[in-house]
Amino acid sequence: MAGADPALAHRVVRALDYAATRRGSPEGLPDRVLQLLREREADVEDTRLDWRGEIFRLLLALDRGDVLEATLRAWVEEAPEDVLWRTALAQILAASDRLADAARAMQAAAAIATLAPAEYESLAAWYLVLGDDVARRAAQRARFDAMSENELASLLYQAQSQTRRRRQSRHA
Repeated sequence: MAGADPALAHRVVRALDYAATRRGSPEGLPDRVLQLLREREADVEDTRLDWRGEIFRLLLALDRGDVLEATLRAWVEEAPEDVLWRTALAQILAASDRLADAARAMQAAAAIATLAPAEYESLAAWYLVLGDDVARRAAQRARFDAMSENELASLLYQAQSQTRRRRQSRHA
């Protein structure tokens, strides 16, 4: 892939990802593809693709949760201000039923930058399961604060429509 333009590099990586994740792929191929991606990431001059993003996608597709978690922790330690990998780590922790750890990771990301409304929504759901109503309400407020006016208007319209439909079904 050396010297390839970004579009070609993208197509090559997608083909390698496909070959590594399909049923019956040759033994060791997923590890070789992962190693190639890690080599590209280590080459600071190769900026054709987001190599960390490619590694993340492949590990996720291969269902290598432990390796993915360790990789994300290393990236967070290396770049503590990078919210993307902190939120990804939080989602991976939540998927492995470690909601308290997930909530801490997401809160750490929120302390650095404003999160997306969906991330605050996840955080609120985790707090609901953990039984922390105060933190859940704070996450819900943060979700609404992070929404644009259009998103809030849409949310209100949806709630209004649901209420109307319920009323109409009761009277029918």
